[in-house]
Amino acid sequence: FSRQNLDHQERNAAQISDIERGGYVLKDCDGTPDAIIIATGSEVSLAMGAAEAMSGKNIR
Repeated sequence: FSRQNLDHQERNAAQISDIERGGYVLKDCDGTPDAIIIATGSEVSLAMGAAEAMSGKNIR
């Protein structure tokens, strides 16, 4: 929960199942990634924005 107005992150069935393990992938790439972004809580929305910005620059 947060007092901030945060974007909702869509999750598929596999991601929901992985929540029990304590972590899961929201966005993946084809091949080996150039970077791995890890975030929790209110920072997830910022991390997803960073991932989008990086993909626009051919960074996986």
